[in-house]
Amino acid sequence: MTKAFAILAALTLGACLGAAAQQPPFEGKTVTAVHVVDPKGQVVERNPPELDLQPGQSYTLDKERAALKRLFATGLYSDIRTLATPVPGGVRIDFKIDWNYFVGVVRVEGLKPPPNEPRALASMSLRLGETFTTSQLKDALGRLKQLLEDNGLYQAGLNVNLDRETKNRLINITVNVTPGRRAHFGKITFLNNSRFKDHELLERTKLGTGKPVTSVRLSDGMDRLRK
Repeated sequence: MTKAFAILAALTLGACLGAAAQQPPFEGKTVTAVHVVDPKGQVVERNPPELDLQPGQSYTLDKERAALKRLFATGLYSDIRTLATPVPGGVRIDFKIDWNYFVGVVRVEGLKPPPNEPRALASMSLRLGETFTTSQLKDALGRLKQLLEDNGLYQAGLNVNLDRETKNRLINITVNVTPGRRAHFGKITFLNNSRFKDHELLERTKLGTGKPVTSVRLSDGMDRLRK
């Protein structure tokens, strides 16, 4: 046997052994039952008829994957783990789930308008019934913070309270705002290439030193300049 052939034979044997090692230990065993199990260990559904794995069938990894895909597609679960337990007559499959929660009532309290609560809620873009995630909440709070800053509330603080309705799997969200002091316009400087003098532009905007900063006031001022 040449050295090259010996290396090839060793690699081939290793690959075969690797494939054998990856073979699921319950492959081909008879499925006796399929359960969906909640985080407390309670069975919430027995032998879901829509799954590819059914009692009396042979277990295969492909059927397990297809079943997981169907369960995730319901949108009800944030995580699913498969637990296969040997039992007399074959194997029992438990899908251990973590529930998804959904956005419930959203409130913003403690505002010093502007902005008012409807505008604050609109900026957060949290829709009733959509799947709740911490990253989604973080983005929503970032948008609210930006809205407050656009209205001169640069020192505003946000405190979030999450109230879980376990029965309905809803999370009610209350954001308590500590507005702080609103900023006021200081000196306004123009990069002026127009035929108008700076003081004429300032008069047109109706913005002036000492006036409170709000997004509406600034937007209206810019609109007057464009006319």
